[in-house]
Amino acid sequence: MKSESTPTIYDPTVELPEDLVLALFNIYKIYRTSEVETVALRGVTLSLFKSENVVCIGSSGSGKTTLLNIMGGLIKPTAGIVFWTPVAADISRFSDDLITRIRNQFIGKVSQKSNLLPHLSVLKNVMLGGYIGGYSRSKLEKRASELLDRVELQRYKHHNPRKLSGGEKQRVAIAAALINNPQIVLADEPTGNVDFNTGEAILDLIREINKDLETSFFIVTHSKQVASRANRVIEIHDGILAGQHEEVDLDNLNHSRIITADEQGRILLPMEIIKQLPQSTYFRASVKHDNIVLAPISSDFSPKRVVFETKEQRRIICPICKTENPGKKILCQKCGSLLRKAGRF
Repeated sequence: MKSESTPTIYDPTVELPEDLVLALFNIYKIYRTSEVETVALRGVTLSLFKSENVVCIGSSGSGKTTLLNIMGGLIKPTAGIVFWTPVAADISRFSDDLITRIRNQFIGKVSQKSNLLPHLSVLKNVMLGGYIGGYSRSKLEKRASELLDRVELQRYKHHNPRKLSGGEKQRVAIAAALINNPQIVLADEPTGNVDFNTGEAILDLIREINKDLETSFFIVTHSKQVASRANRVIEIHDGILAGQHEEVDLDNLNHSRIITADEQGRILLPMEIIKQLPQSTYFRASVKHDNIVLAPISSDFSPKRVVFETKEQRRIICPICKTENPGKKILCQKCGSLLRKAGRF
């Protein structure tokens, strides 16, 4: 279970919880093109702890996949801290090569598609990630065989993965993600391409690994089936950590959302509440009897105006005809002479 409180990770003088695995602080991600900027994440702060199974939900385009990729060091944030416990540091400052070496030992990855290599056997697919870790072939083969036994696919270890069912491929992918004994597995829709019963089997396997190996899971999904099996369900909305859910109503997240105030003090009010608010957008916030009260202010505020005081406009004397010209003129308004010599440029 997660610690009761998490100190701010950017303060090196504060002792971090022993069960902390990974933490994000005030993460922003902006995608830029020549024509437009898209803000995918807007100040997300999140911690993941040992043996947790955390599910992240949210509508398409809310920032879930970007969050997953930043946690895994696959992309770097525009701003913020990505704290990995093996190095006790912000890895967003590291080189890509160094991040890759650390990630190989720290994080496993499972995607919606199993992404197994068809020219390799099931066993060799599981072994593949371990070669980067420098294991000997004999130790690696033994480890991969044990993992296939755990996912109940030992009998298929010499098979071509193309002969496996969708659920079997996904279980092989989970075994491959565990080859280096990672502290955390990041999963993107791990049951997205399988039927309900196969999905249940995969989720049972995840829970078993979560419990027996104390491996943490962070799963991005649209599935109520997956969300219902999590220790903790968080919601991303328009790049903001909107809240948590105990019993998820994916058809109407407003019904099951437990609102969370983020590091900037922002909270996401359900649309059904916003529609009931007075047309005035001005409120006075207070705390009464442990309740937060938003009291609408009846005064009609006019928008604040910013007034720029301009300096007295400079005048330039034409060096030819001595006519006074406004400071913005390039040519004399009387004789047409260039005002460069008068100090215009």
